Amino acid sequence: MDFAASQTKENLARAFAAESHTRNLYSYFANQAQQEGLAAVAKKITEIADNEYAHAWVFFQLIKIYS
Repeated sequence: MDFAASQTKENLARAFAAESHTRNLYSYFANQAQQEGLAAVAKKITEIADNEYAHAWVFFQLIKIYS
């Protein structure tokens, strides 16, 4: 089966988009917490955002490798 036309590629692309979007939301929330003087909260939210980035990167690499 051709990966480029597969449901798996479509699912990976959707997962990549979702992880990327979620990372952006967490980054926004971290910035908001920082502005409100909640540095410890901002740091934890940034850690979560970094994890979302890592997930998105894995999905992107899989799409790139198999395309």
